[in-house]
Parts: sequence; structure tokens; C-alpha cells
Amino acid sequence: MKKVFLSLVILISTGSLWSQEVKTGIQYGIAFSSMEELRVLDLQIKATIPFSTKIVADFPGYWYYKPMIKLAYKKFSVGIEYTFNSTGSRISGKDYSGEYLLDMRIRRNSPGIFAEYYLHSFKNFGIWISSSGGILFTSLTLKQDLSVINTSLTNNSFSFKAKNYFFQPGAKLVYPWHSFDFEFNAGYLIELGSGALHEEKDSRQLLVNMVSDEPIKPGWNGFILGFTINYTLKKSK
Repeated sequence: MKKVFLSLVILISTGSLWSQEVKTGIQYGIAFSSMEELRVLDLQIKATIPFSTKIVADFPGYWYYKPMIKLAYKKFSVGIEYTFNSTGSRISGKDYSGEYLLDMRIRRNSPGIFAEYYLHSFKNFGIWISSSGGILFTSLTLKQDLSVINTSLTNNSFSFKAKNYFFQPGAKLVYPWHSFDFEFNAGYLIELGSGALHEEKDSRQLLVNMVSDEPIKPGWNGFILGFTINYTLKKSK
């Protein structure tokens, strides 16, 4: 994957010598990630707390952004991208005597490569299909706080990370205007690999299911909806 990514970087950096167009863009949207194994862990932790709590945030869909650069031809384009995304959960319990909070904040940084192919157009819109793939670098922060009568009894923080891969098929509508392209994007991210969450400083210390003792993976699988603005740096002659 690293060799492919570096080869494409070199290709794009020299591509203006022979390609039709070089474009740069930014995509912004919302990602809905399953986080199935972490959701189960939240329920298991909640069940061990000896007082009333509730899950007030459960890894909701959240914003992502993705800068990119690509070589564009009439019906085909290839490029490189880098995605930033985060979401999280919170377990909370509060009464007159104190407050309990358990926060999980999970982030991903995903360098990748992509390819797009033109299918059809209607009116001023073009219909394209796309696919991308790359590396998923995940970081997870788990914070637990218990205070009674304004006195902190527990204040713990744990950091985990994982490395996996992804594949993301998708489609988009493209509206060209002068040197800009405006895109409406839809896709589904598939997490690949067996990389489990482990402590940042000790890869042997895994985050595990409290019942099965199985290692927990991040779980970024899910639908992605976005909007992209591309700008043409170099037009075809």
C-alpha cells in the first residue's frame, strides 16, 4: 500500500506534463459508522455501574473532511486523499450527591488512493462511480470521572490505537462550473484487517470484550454522504 501511494504521489506531481487536467479539492460530509463492538462494550460497562446511568451519546454520525488531488481525464480520474473523522459516546449518571461520566472519543486518519469513472450525464450533471482504498489509523481516548459532593474520586484516562485498511465504493453527481466542479457524494466504507485496539505504549495490552475476552476492533463500517468542491489547477490544452 505504501509503495502504491508513493507511486501515485510521484505520478500526480509530474502529471501536469502530460495529463489533461490536474485538480485539487476538499470534501466535507457526515459519516455513519457502526462501531458495533464499542457499542457492546459501552453496554457492558454500563451494566457494571452500581447506580443509575444512561447512554447520552452512542457514536452518532459525525462530520468528516477530506482534502484530495487528482489527475482528470474525460471519463476517468485517479488521485490521492486524506480523511479526518471522529465520533464518540458518553455514559452519564447524576444526582444531588455526585456525577459519573465515561467518555469514548474515537478518531481516524486515513491516507488513501482513489479512482473514478464517468457513466452518464443528464442536463448539466455527470454521473460517476468511484472506489478508494487505503490505511485506517485509529486512536481512541477513554476517560472516566466520578465526583461526589464536588470531590473527584476517580479521574482516569486511557489511550488506544489500531491500524487497519479500508475499501470504499461509491457514486457521485458532478456539476461543472468554470474552473470548479461541485459534487454530491455517497459511499460505503468497509473496514478491512484484524487490527484490534491496543494501548498506545504497549501493543500487548488490548481493549477486550468484558464477556468474551475477544479483542475489540474500531468498526468504521458505514455510509458516508458528502459534498466536494474541486478546482482545476491545470486545464487541458
